[in-house]
Amino acid sequence: MDIEEWKEKILESVEARCGATFANLMFDFGDDAKGEYDLFVPESTNLVMWSGMSKGFSMALSELHKEGRISFKPDSAFLYMMDGLVLSLPIAMRSRTTPPCTGVP
Repeated sequence: MDIEEWKEKILESVEARCGATFANLMFDFGDDAKGEYDLFVPESTNLVMWSGMSKGFSMALSELHKEGRISFKPDSAFLYMMDGLVLSLPIAMRSRTTPPCTGVP
């Protein structure tokens, strides 16, 4: 699937739910979305929003955000636990200099 196809499918999924967690999207797209790529908080090199994504899926999410078509908002780690997918990284609890590879729910 090319990036434009990913973008369209991601938007359809987000709009159908009136929002979505990364866990929701990973369940929606299954193995096609899985891979070795991470998505970082914009302008950060160590705050991971989600990991284990395919290149096309992560690039599509990044482009949709840059285009202003989706936004990323922090959410409760409990919500991700309920969805059944959580990052295996320590959770960033406050704004400060963070150690490498800290997760943001």
